[in-house]
Amino acid sequence: MKTIIIFSFMLSQAIYSQTVNLDSIHTLEIKKIEINNGLRTRVNRSSKKENDKIISIKCIIRSNDKDSIDINAFSLIDTENKVRYRLSDYQAHKGRSVIGFGHTHESYLKSKLVDKKGKPYKLLPKYDPSKKDSFNTFKFEGYENCETRTYFGTNRRHSANDLFEKQKRLISVVYYPHSKPKWEQFVCFLSFPCLNSDNQPKLELYYGNKFISKIRK
Repeated sequence: MKTIIIFSFMLSQAIYSQTVNLDSIHTLEIKKIEINNGLRTRVNRSSKKENDKIISIKCIIRSNDKDSIDINAFSLIDTENKVRYRLSDYQAHKGRSVIGFGHTHESYLKSKLVDKKGKPYKLLPKYDPSKKDSFNTFKFEGYENCETRTYFGTNRRHSANDLFEKQKRLISVVYYPHSKPKWEQFVCFLSFPCLNSDNQPKLELYYGNKFISKIRK
């Protein structure tokens, strides 16, 4: 599995609108696609590859009676280079307003990050292996999974216990377990990394194993 870390900010965008009926649970309407050279989010990210891109897809999701939605089931498929990308970031807000901006689903760490005394860092997402990560349960034969690790800063920044300890970077993949969203309708931003390659990527958005749309860069 490829793993990358992403940072910096530069934006280009394309207006785009399409409505997709995924199943009886909800509908998804794609409103806009943004292509960023890195992404400024609630946490910092860094990258070894200066020209990596972030594909950010703005959607409106409608859920019947707040039925469960598996945000972690979204993935971006590069059919040309045979790569499947995990969400690098997910953010949402209610309706068409930025009021109430945040996550509709709680995020969790894939790696256990603790301070000198073995206590979790308070400002980081929780680590709980009992919370299911569904990303790898959806199989795409012949494709390599690629996931982005989030950089949360150093141990000294997050814990007084580590002030005089050796400085270390706090990095982990973040995921969003299957759960009910806060709102029946919400606007969300699904952000995916896109590695540089010799072959021009051909991108498609999926929910689980269900095709949603081709993504025109």
